[in-house]
Amino acid sequence: MSQDVLTAREQAFAQEYIAAKSYIEAYRLAGYATENMKPETISRRAIDVAQRPRVAARIAQLQAEAAERNGVNLDRVIEDLAAVAFSDITRVVSYSDGEFRVKSFEMLSNADQRAIKKVRVRCAVEGHGKQTRHIEYIEIDLHDKLAALDKLARHLGLYGRDNTQKGDASLAALYELVQGRTRGLPCSREEEEGD
Repeated sequence: MSQDVLTAREQAFAQEYIAAKSYIEAYRLAGYATENMKPETISRRAIDVAQRPRVAARIAQLQAEAAERNGVNLDRVIEDLAAVAFSDITRVVSYSDGEFRVKSFEMLSNADQRAIKKVRVRCAVEGHGKQTRHIEYIEIDLHDKLAALDKLARHLGLYGRDNTQKGDASLAALYELVQGRTRGLPCSREEEEGD
């Protein structure tokens, strides 16, 4: 068998991983023997299967196909993250005369609509008899703005840039190394003098 051809179990592993998003679960569902194995052994073996180049390539291919089928692409993900990251509750709710008013959903921009995580409507009764009033409470939760900002900053490499601006030469060199721009870390002055 060619090293590029997946075995039936490897193919099943890749398929199950796409469905379960767990190497361990994929390993079990693909039919690998797991009885009498410690959880650590199962985990290690599942990772070993996932790291085989042909299996990793198949998983990447299946993920790309799923993303294409569902219209998922980097621009769309960034657009949704930006909608949350730059959301502003004042575009959803207004305040005047001592009252909050929820703006009409149709009046909200598409980005503002996507930033809304949950809308809860609760009804309460206040007073008795002829004084009874029905009051409607509306609660609006937006998605986590800080988490979205963090994900955008990581994607754009803002944390890495921030680290290089701090002036720490070793950290800057490590960042450059990770980015593939240099061949190694600079040696310390003591090592340079000793050579």
